[in-house]
Parts: sequence; structure tokens; C-alpha cells
Amino acid sequence: CTVVSPEIIKKMKKLEILPSIFGPYVYYHGDKLLPAFGSDRAEWMFAAKSFLESENKIAAHSDHPCAPMAPLMGIHALVNRKTVSGKWFGKSQQLSVLDALRLYTINAAYHSFDEEKIGSLEPGKQMDLVVLKENILNLDPEKIKDIKIIMTIISGKIVYQSAS
Repeated sequence: CTVVSPEIIKKMKKLEILPSIFGPYVYYHGDKLLPAFGSDRAEWMFAAKSFLESENKIAAHSDHPCAPMAPLMGIHALVNRKTVSGKWFGKSQQLSVLDALRLYTINAAYHSFDEEKIGSLEPGKQMDLVVLKENILNLDPEKIKDIKIIMTIISGKIVYQSAS
């Protein structure tokens, strides 16, 4: 779902297609794409907000190794919609932090047909989570990519803990 239009989004909704977008692409590759595609077409590249507004159940991914796997980088890119050099890339497609988080959690679980087992913190579900040094919902959105991970828990077990 790289470049879409309102018609494509409607058709995908009607056909019940589950769109997934390359979350951090705008940040990592936007500077080389803007000259080729232009700012008007950039508004329809990785059109997360338009998908959400049309009630498509969209998820996001890293497309590793084309970009690092770090979900925080994808969330940063979806919220800020700026290239690594700070140029706007599809500003109309900016998401709220909460919506971007959903693309990597609840919606991703739905895409893999695992929403009853993973994707949200509820009794009976597998507990996978990260503990961040700062509250991602109250932080300057430009700093999301720099948040330190303090701890990672998978299936209820600590698999990473920072020294500081």
C-alpha cells in the first residue's frame, strides 16, 4: 500500500483487504522520493490517516531490512510525517500517537488473526510489552524516535533490561 487514491482505499474497504504500510519509510527514504514523486503524490503515499478515516483496519510494519525493525521509529514516522532531513512528506497523513501505536499492536494482531491472543494487555492474552523511559503519549512527538527502552517483556518474562 505505497501509493493509493481515495478510490483504491474505498475498493480495498469493500473487498475487505487488510492494508499494511511501511511505517518508517517516510523518514528513511522520503528525501529521495520527494523529487521523484512530488509533494502532491506524497500525500497519498503510506496514507495511514486516509485508511483510518475510511475505517480500513490498517497495520504497519518495518519492511526489514529496508529499514530498521524498531517499532518506535515507525511510530515516530507515522506521527511526524517528516523525512530524515526534516522535510514534510504527506503532512495530511499524520497520525496521533495513539493511532500509530494501534497500527503496531491491536491492528497488527488482527492482521495475523491473533487478536484473541496478542495485541493488547488483557487477562488471558500473552504479555509482551516494553517499558519506556518516558510517556510516549505526553512527549514532544519529534522525540519519539529517541525514547529509551528500559525493559522488554515477552510471554511474561524479562528478556531485556537496561543497565541505567
